[in-house]
Amino acid sequence: MSDISAVSSRRRKLVGALLLGAVALFVGEQLREVLSNNCRGAVYGDPASSLYVLPYEVGTESYLSQSNWDGFHNEMDHFGFDFDMPIGTPFHAARAGRVTGVQDRWIDGNHDITETNWIEVLHSDGTFAQYLHLTEDGARVEVGDSVVPGQVIGISGFTGLTGPREHLHFIVFSEITDTSRISLPVTFRNVDAEQPLAAGRTYRALPY
Repeated sequence: MSDISAVSSRRRKLVGALLLGAVALFVGEQLREVLSNNCRGAVYGDPASSLYVLPYEVGTESYLSQSNWDGFHNEMDHFGFDFDMPIGTPFHAARAGRVTGVQDRWIDGNHDITETNWIEVLHSDGTFAQYLHLTEDGARVEVGDSVVPGQVIGISGFTGLTGPREHLHFIVFSEITDTSRISLPVTFRNVDAEQPLAAGRTYRALPY
């Protein structure tokens, strides 16, 4: 098996673990410490030197319906962001890297936990970004492609466990094993707002 195929296989397992973790919120109480839309003790980098940009077109805005530690963002997904996007909206790479996983065969509106479309990008420091819920046939990249910040890599959709809102789920993580991961705190260099970004606000993507 090639390195890319092996990574893609592990990614599918991790996406499944993420979605199963979200469902667990319906059936059990989760103990957590929350402080100002942030994980207690988390260290966020300086936005001015961040390697990340907002994953949508410069000059446009998106409402952040969930942020870090909000809603379905469970123990493996603490630092996820849900940017509201209507079905059919192009989304962009937030950081340079190489595509290591693509799934875009599921149809919009299914809301089955196992039927989430996604793209995954490996960064130079070994971290991964995932972009979830894209539409059927919505990938604009293939496994092995290199991407740069601001490049359109997919089309947003409404697949998998989305809840009632059409959105792009964005998260960065470091892998621990084939079945677990640690999500990482992220800031964005092209937004004029206090960070980490807070749910319930609209953010405009600025030039960078």
